[in-house]
Amino acid sequence: MTIGQCLDFTAAFYEDWDEKRVPELLEFMKLDSAKKVGSLSKGMRARLKLILALARKAPLLLLDEPFSGIDPASRDRIVEGIVRQFKSEEQTMIISTHAVGDTEQLFDAVVFLDEGTINLQGNAEDLRQQYGKSINDLFKEVFA
Repeated sequence: MTIGQCLDFTAAFYEDWDEKRVPELLEFMKLDSAKKVGSLSKGMRARLKLILALARKAPLLLLDEPFSGIDPASRDRIVEGIVRQFKSEEQTMIISTHAVGDTEQLFDAVVFLDEGTINLQGNAEDLRQQYGKSINDLFKEVFA
């Protein structure tokens, strides 16, 4: 299956698929729709998965470890893609990640979970001010 076929296949399942966003997302993520999915690197596959999520007008986006095993250059590109494409007025995004330092700029609110128990939660900016630390530093402290 090519990237284009994968996008077409996925689009068929969702009424909220935004076909107009797909070319922009492909260009930004530097993916060629004619390329075979099986030949993609892990970073390229992660970017394709992000396109599949961001091409929808869904009110809630769930991204589970979208940076797992991804090289730093691809990770930076993915974070930039989320920042550019996310429609905060229309959508809510929940990101489950251990890559807190790489994604901190995305956070409005944070919840630190440890085996299902909330260790710390709150507005990201309020937590930064209250503790005088970055969210990444708080994450390291809570899970040290």
